[in-house]
Amino acid sequence: MSCDKLIKKIEKLELDFNIARIKTAFEYAAAAHEGQKRFSGEPYIIHPLEVAVRVLDFHPDEDTVVAALLHDVSEDTDKTLDDIELVFGPGVRSLVRGTEKLSHVRSRVDEPEIENLRKMFVSMASDLRVIYIKLCDRWHNMETLKYVKPEKQLRIAKETMDIYVPIASRMGIYKIKASLEDLCFQFLNQDLYRVLHEQLESYTKQNVNFINKEKETLKKYLQKIGYKCQVSARIKNIYSIYKKLKKKGKTVVSDIYDVYAIRVILPDEQEAKIYQVLGDIHRKWTPLANKFKDYVAVPKPNGYQSLHTTVVGLGYGEFNRPVEIKIRTESMHVQ
Repeated sequence: MSCDKLIKKIEKLELDFNIARIKTAFEYAAAAHEGQKRFSGEPYIIHPLEVAVRVLDFHPDEDTVVAALLHDVSEDTDKTLDDIELVFGPGVRSLVRGTEKLSHVRSRVDEPEIENLRKMFVSMASDLRVIYIKLCDRWHNMETLKYVKPEKQLRIAKETMDIYVPIASRMGIYKIKASLEDLCFQFLNQDLYRVLHEQLESYTKQNVNFINKEKETLKKYLQKIGYKCQVSARIKNIYSIYKKLKKKGKTVVSDIYDVYAIRVILPDEQEAKIYQVLGDIHRKWTPLANKFKDYVAVPKPNGYQSLHTTVVGLGYGEFNRPVEIKIRTESMHVQ
């Protein structure tokens, strides 16, 4: 077992880290967890390594990555926080201690004050880096939840949906939010998850060519009139689709139009043109009334910024239905 995957990602992101120190942290954790196994039967060190790799998505400092590798050492091995501080310093000790404290925040199925638990979770993490580590820790644990006993699966899935999903949402970490939602849904309502998963796969397979044509049509139009931009399409996550179906009283994925959204991403230097892009899109295709949202002028509480609109006329033939378009800059996209 090596940490090559972690080192390669650090180098790809061009982070100015002491690679020797990162390797030392990995070897320290591997030695401390020697002989321990995950419920999957895999060596335990796979988990902290995966957490550290995911934490890199937040472009953290070096101590955060070291702490991610060591986050379970003081709780699950004979190594202490003092031992960790002696080798890696007080900053890493503080992060590991903070992550350890959050491990004790638990919800109950009948918990009447979930909001208080969320606040407690955040208040216990005086350093946001601790929350990044803990979110990545829970994310990987949820991906391996199938190896845990069924009764424990339900408790952990509900706890994750009640506490971790809202926190990821408030922090604007939508990649983790969407992944956790789908993973929780998979255990909390297995039959419905299976049905929607099959429907979504079928929908995507049948309509991928139409979606790609819409994306390319929009991209060519915007580039023709002078914009340098990226245009992509993203299918929404299963739990998000489930909520839309429930809200509209529908049961079939193809009954709703906003199964996917097209994203237009401008270079940061063209931020001043973001509303101009919106106007040009509206001149070319008909916008739906009451479907425009301006999160640029009025960002969401978590800092999310983007223009949202829905237009008709962009699609082809029988697939000519409303299309949701989100317009933002590169910086807004990576928030």
